[in-house]
Amino acid sequence: MDGTTEDQAIVRVLDNLRSQFPGIPSEHIEALVAEIHARYIDCRIRDFVPLFVERHARAQLHAGSGGSAIRSSADPAPPTVAQGR
Repeated sequence: MDGTTEDQAIVRVLDNLRSQFPGIPSEHIEALVAEIHARYIDCRIRDFVPLFVERHARAQLHAGSGGSAIRSSADPAPPTVAQGR
């Protein structure tokens, strides 16, 4: 997935979350998605990043934390890929 396609997918993620959580300010959802998306910055395989971002954001929004920097066990860190392969 190239950067443009990933950016478009993240815009769709934002649209989906805004429609699913109309009571949460759009700015809050945008900040949450940006925070979660940043966790995946070093992932070499990008195809599923938007899916992971949406799942993690939805879980946090359902839990009511809405983007706490504290990661719970329900919101694990993204997998790391061994370097040098």
